Amino acid sequence: MAEEKRPPWNSLEIAKLCCDLATPLIIAVIGFVITHQLEEQKRLQETVSAGRNKIYEEVKHGLFHIFCYIEEIHTWKEDNPDKISEYRHSVNEAMWAEPNYWRLDTFQAFKDYMDAAFQTFAGTATDALIKTNSGQKPLLPNWKPEWEKRLTGSPHDPNHRAKYKKFQDLMYRDLVE
Repeated sequence: MAEEKRPPWNSLEIAKLCCDLATPLIIAVIGFVITHQLEEQKRLQETVSAGRNKIYEEVKHGLFHIFCYIEEIHTWKEDNPDKISEYRHSVNEAMWAEPNYWRLDTFQAFKDYMDAAFQTFAGTATDALIKTNSGQKPLLPNWKPEWEKRLTGSPHDPNHRAKYKKFQDLMYRDLVE
């Protein structure tokens, strides 16, 4: 009997060769997709981080002055109800313009702090009242008696300091993540 010649490439050999070639190709495609997704996620995080930083730079000064005025510490002697109202408007504008930059608990802490600092809906066409009494404020040389109407007249919220700290802590967490 004559020996039959077998072709060097049978279907099994071809299938093995295709698998050997396809494996690195599949790994390369998966690697490319994962790398692309990670780069996109990094770009998104950089955008959010830049937005948060921008807002923080806009609000930090005003928030500090509001806090100090109500607590009558640090810079409170430099301010008056008109300035505090301006700070409130600029802080609100910056925070409410882009609330989605912040985690939900951070934005809620912002709202809680502002509620501790101001009494809104004080009347038609009336600015929010600052939740504090005049305390030592009338002793300042630049104090105007009409400013008394801009304050609630009662002591500040006993949780005012804690709400400010909570909001600051949560903002910091969001800024560094």
